[in-house]
Formats: sequence, C-alpha cells, structure tokens
Amino acid sequence: MSSLAKILFSLNEDVRGCDYSESFYTEEGLEGIIIDPISQVLYSSSYLYIIGNAFLNHEICKVIKDKYPYLTYPDFIAQYFKNYFFIAISGSHGKTQTTKLFCHLLDNNIGLIGDGSINFCENHPYFVMEACEYQNTFLHYKPNISLILNVDYDHVDYFKEEKDYQNAFERFIKQSKIALVNKDDSPIDLGHAFTYSKEDFIYKDGVITINNNSFSLPFKGEKFAENFMGIYLILKHLNVSDETIKNRLKTYKGAKRRFEKVNINQQIVILDYAHHPSEIKTMFESIKETYPNKRIIAIFEPHTISRLEKFIEDYKNVLSLFDETYLYPLFTSVREKLDIQLVDKLYKYLGFFAWNEKCKSILKNEDAIILFLGAGQIDQEFNRYIQ
Repeated sequence: MSSLAKILFSLNEDVRGCDYSESFYTEEGLEGIIIDPISQVLYSSSYLYIIGNAFLNHEICKVIKDKYPYLTYPDFIAQYFKNYFFIAISGSHGKTQTTKLFCHLLDNNIGLIGDGSINFCENHPYFVMEACEYQNTFLHYKPNISLILNVDYDHVDYFKEEKDYQNAFERFIKQSKIALVNKDDSPIDLGHAFTYSKEDFIYKDGVITINNNSFSLPFKGEKFAENFMGIYLILKHLNVSDETIKNRLKTYKGAKRRFEKVNINQQIVILDYAHHPSEIKTMFESIKETYPNKRIIAIFEPHTISRLEKFIEDYKNVLSLFDETYLYPLFTSVREKLDIQLVDKLYKYLGFFAWNEKCKSILKNEDAIILFLGAGQIDQEFNRYIQ
C-alpha cells in the first residue's frame, strides 16, 4: 500500500491515507502525503477508497458497509494499470529483491516493490510489480509476463492444504499471457509455461555465466543466481543488451531489509526479512559462501504462530545450522489469535536461548556475523543493537 501511494503521488494523483500510528520501515518517501490516524478516517462519497488486505475485516469497513466508492488493493491495481505492459514477479521466496533488481535493470518502468520503495521513470510503458500469492491476491492480475521464482508451501493460515497453495500458482500461470517458471523449485503443473533451470547457467563465487557471457551478481548464492536467470530471460525478451545489464548490476544497492549490512568494528551486522525455513537456509548458505571463515550468529523472530507450528521441525533443523541462535518474541498478526501457551511450547521445543539485553552485551565483543532475521519488528531490534 505504501508503494502504491508513492506511485500514485508520482503520477500527480491526489492521495491521502490512514493508518496506525506505529512507525514502519516502508514509510520513507511518504512525506508529501497526509496520513490520518486510523480512528479519524474521513468519509466522503467524493473519494475513491483503496483498502489494503490487512484492513478488509477492520472497522474501516464502514466504507464497504455504507457503500462509499472503494476498490481493494489488487482490484485497483488490476484496473488502474490495465493499459500498461504488466510484468508480475511472483513466487514463495525472493520476490522483493528480484523485483527491485529487475526494475533497476529495465528502462522506462514503474515498479511496485514489497520493501515499500518504487521505481519511477517519466516515460513508463512497463508496470512491474511484486505479486504476492497470499489470499490469492495475484489472481486478480492478468500479466503480459509473469515470473514464478519458486513454489514452496507457505501462508498456512490461508492455504490449509499444500495442494491449495500449488493450485493458486497453476491458476496464475493460466491467466498470464507469457509465464516463465523455475522448474527446479516449482512442483506444480507447468501448463503452457516456459521454464528455466540450473542446467541453463553456471554459477561460481558470485558470478553467473549464461551462454558464455558472465555477470557479477550483487549477492552470492545459487538461489540468487537462479532468480537472476529468470529476470535475465525476460530482459532479453524485452531486448535489453548484456552490456546494459552488466553496467547496471554494478550500481544496484539492494532492497530494504534484504541482506541489509552494517560494519561495526570487527562485526558485520545483517538484517534480512527471511522468515520461512527455506529462506533462512538460503540466507545461511549465502553468508557462509560470502564469509567462509566467520562465525554466524542468528537472532530470529518467528512470524505467525501457524507458520511456526506447521514447519517446526524445519525451523529446528535450519536454525541449528548457525553457530549460535537466539529467539526473539514471536510476531503475530491480525490474521490469527495469539496463543501464548502454544508459543511457549513451540519455543521450548526449538530449544534455543531467548534474546535479551544480556545477550547484546555478550555479543558486542564477538568477531562474527550477527544476523537479525524475521518479517515483523526485528528491524527495530537491529537498529537498537547497532546503536
């Protein structure tokens, strides 16, 4: 919603918002837009209300009940950008970083990115967005090109069975004019999709080679190379030259809360949004490849009880890869009721130490990678640790 507001503001639309008073990392760039407290929503039939998914069951739904003009977030995007060349980047993991990199490498696009940032060019025939599968949101879109990076069961509070989750991606392929899928990591019916795999490139030490042409990637790790392969194929379809891609790779700065890095004395402190076991494993492998001789210490904030409970064995296994792991309090959401007893039971089963002030004073002298992981409020703890 933050990214959408910034795009509409950049397109000279009149934009106003309402939200909770808490501060979020996605707020940077909203300075020119009035944002009212959620309790002071202005109701008028002269406004078009755009309602984010998180608020559909909120008191703001007076908008719906009293029949003010409104669209949901995905319905608005589908209508407003229908005349653009629509490119959707989807998948269970890696969407934000991949979407941001793609927008950086492609000329003339408006890019809606999940870290709250946007890409905006005055001449913009392309609309690029990070298309999320949660609550089947991406099924509102009929993109000219869709890229599916991977399909790995998630959002178990909404998709009760793994097959339901996979079916959503299969439907997304069917309604895309061109669909491109990483077949190695997508156990679904690929239908009419074009595919790519690890066999299509060579990766070594941060460099990917495609058809004897090598590109230095901004991050190490085979998973990042796989995601780059997907956007590379789309860029070539859109006639972007290899030379342009190479030059722009050199200036890519990365997405917020994705491998965000700060050097303090002998320590490297990293913040990353990874919260699914597969994402955490990818993060571990990337750091291990980048800093092979460093100890890696993780502070992890689980995101939603349903996910933690469903994948508890996977969490235990992947968090055991680190030299040390500490658990930050679980971040729940409006999606589910907080069950403190269940959280305590799951934390006890994981068996890692709880993160507290004493841990900070112990770790500040470590010669190590200190990694803050999670999708909730772990960014605030990352900032406190740096201070």
